[in-house]
Amino acid sequence: MSGAAVEIARMPIPIMNRVARGMSRGLFLLRTRATIAKRLLLCPVETNCILRRRLTLPMVVRVFSDYLCPWCYVAAARLHRLQEEYKERLTIQWHSFLLFREDAHKGWNGYVAAHWQKAQEAEPTLTFTPWRGAAYPTTTMPAHIAGKAMARQGLFDAFHLEAMRTFFSLSQNLEDPLVLRQIAESVGADLDCFDQDSADPELKTLVWREFMTGVERDRVTAIPTLFAGERRVLEGALSLDRYRQLFDTVLAEAERSV
Repeated sequence: MSGAAVEIARMPIPIMNRVARGMSRGLFLLRTRATIAKRLLLCPVETNCILRRRLTLPMVVRVFSDYLCPWCYVAAARLHRLQEEYKERLTIQWHSFLLFREDAHKGWNGYVAAHWQKAQEAEPTLTFTPWRGAAYPTTTMPAHIAGKAMARQGLFDAFHLEAMRTFFSLSQNLEDPLVLRQIAESVGADLDCFDQDSADPELKTLVWREFMTGVERDRVTAIPTLFAGERRVLEGALSLDRYRQLFDTVLAEAERSV
């Protein structure tokens, strides 16, 4: 062992009772310190590998979103793109937020139409077509349940974007089980599993729990709302550059804390 390692190994260790058990414990700690010293001085590659594993842990981003919110569609398109860009460094958790609860229908009106138009101007890569369907959704609960069912098959991301495209571009009612089933089929779902999972009452409970957690604990008052890192809370759909700046800042802080 090198001189530096010996010095570390000789660091004083308090032993309150010099009985056999206490001395055994002290010897164990002494050997442990010597082992650590040896690894730090003689095995820098191993230590660096440990640090690299810690630095590559994913950053978890929580997003409260609803299928009928045009700005949530804009945010979803951008965040799914960034998920591909950051790969394993970024984990996005989508949480249900019921814009239209079962007892609070607003429907298609001038206010909604204006937001669709603004969202179209903000994100030209998406298509927002003024609603021309026969019936406008009165609740988003079925869509959220379907999304949870698709998550069980590992197909949430594909379903999420396709469901929004079907609503905003094609004027299809996401309250209709047949529409949701067609979307699931289009992204490669096992339809038997989808039907079974969609009927599982636990998924509706999960949707309500996420929604109430957002309202009561996280104080979400607008969507999309994004939580990144420990304390960052952002409302609205940010530009790709602003999302990148945020994520890079959070990742840099995590690296400095190692």
